[in-house]
Amino acid sequence: MSFDLVIAGVGGQPIDRMVEILAAVAEEAGQAFASTAPRGVTVLGGSRLAQISVGECWSPVVTEDTGGLMLALEVGEALRYAKFCERDGVVLGDTLRLPPAAPRDPRP
Repeated sequence: MSFDLVIAGVGGQPIDRMVEILAAVAEEAGQAFASTAPRGVTVLGGSRLAQISVGECWSPVVTEDTGGLMLALEVGEALRYAKFCERDGVVLGDTLRLPPAAPRDPRP
């Protein structure tokens, strides 16, 4: 049996590092650990998602309504990926809102 969680954020946030830290903690505790490589745009503002299973599992892919925990590093990403949480799952989310960057004015 495994515990599934997702980490959602935007490009420029340390999602890769968070996955590495969770892997080290799981190893120290003697638990199996599997994760997807964080997917998404790595440039500032792009959406990113990492899926993680701790414990014995067949796949680290978290399907809809199966995640016990979501770590959301931005409000919009919490809303975008809420579908991965179980009905009684927990969301730990930052209240920071990052509006899209306005395009530059092409006029000199």
